[in-house]
Amino acid sequence: MAVLSHLWKQMHQNHEELENIHMDLMPVLLERETKAVDAMTDTQRYKLVQECLEAQVTDMFECLNQVAKDRPAVQLVPVEPSRAVEPDAPEHDAIFLTRPPKKAKQPVTSRYVSLWEDPAVLDEVQKKMGFSLKVKPSTIKHPEAGEGLFLEGFAIPGAVLSLFPGAVYATNHLKENKSLLDQLNRSQHTISRRSGGAINANTPVPFPFDGASILDPYTRSLNNPQRHFVHGSLVNPFAFGHKVNHPPKGTTPNVMRLDFNFPSTFPKALQPFIPNSDYLPFTKKLFSLRPAVLVRSSVLIATRPIYQGEELMLGYRYNASQPETHPSWYTSVDPEQDALVAGIAPSTLTGPKTFWKRVAHWFDRKIRI
Repeated sequence: MAVLSHLWKQMHQNHEELENIHMDLMPVLLERETKAVDAMTDTQRYKLVQECLEAQVTDMFECLNQVAKDRPAVQLVPVEPSRAVEPDAPEHDAIFLTRPPKKAKQPVTSRYVSLWEDPAVLDEVQKKMGFSLKVKPSTIKHPEAGEGLFLEGFAIPGAVLSLFPGAVYATNHLKENKSLLDQLNRSQHTISRRSGGAINANTPVPFPFDGASILDPYTRSLNNPQRHFVHGSLVNPFAFGHKVNHPPKGTTPNVMRLDFNFPSTFPKALQPFIPNSDYLPFTKKLFSLRPAVLVRSSVLIATRPIYQGEELMLGYRYNASQPETHPSWYTSVDPEQDALVAGIAPSTLTGPKTFWKRVAHWFDRKIRI
């Protein structure tokens, strides 16, 4: 990841030439940046990655703020009862991740509308950012593929493309609540953070963002009509990380996932676009030696130039020690590396290293955000 961050910084300075980059040149560029990163210390690499991620996320949110022009990202609008149909109960309850009790359907009189649903607004975002995201049927020829996430525009290697929305669950909370952990494991839209905890996209987050956790006893006990719970993708048009598919057999990913922490110094004006919220307050003991964090998240990074209309693909990296749990469509992108991460194979990275093994090995061993 440090290599991609260094490459992004170099390429970002020559934006007018980016779309002319030929894929054949990428090995040369990556080899050059790998040499530059090899000369850095681990501390320098970590700092480089964090600076690049924070700079890109801040720029992305600044763009959204400029396009929004003081308009709220999400609004609750009335719906004619005669045309309204109450949706079926979700797979999990919005807050407690348990199936809600059946009740008589009531007419829906309002619904949440996102500013980013307007094509004209999304076009303006793309003009400022150079790209936007679109959800549509996946190109993968498999009945379970469903929807996929596609890039509109052009993105350079190392660019932050998307965020994973939803509630963030701390490791200590999951250890103390096995039933909650089991329900998260059954959800299709749950990811684990390498630095600890998990994120579930099915759990709506508070809007507007107020820095409090979802189950904060003070904010939740108050009858606050200004505090709504919405899906994170309504808040931010780049919060569709949960829609990215695993590449089919014979193909490779074009994005990688990395933990990202919104710092406590993140600009107040940009916080309404944060698509995440802590499920419960993180304990001070767990993060007492780390910088103050506003909320935790996860981002998707481009691993190569990505062009107009390409579907984003992410290697899911299921647990190699439990192959019986893998779905039929899953094929490991790098079985050797997956076995190493799962602890079922000795390290084979002492000799000549390919670029991806270098990145994955350093990332797994060194980065702890």
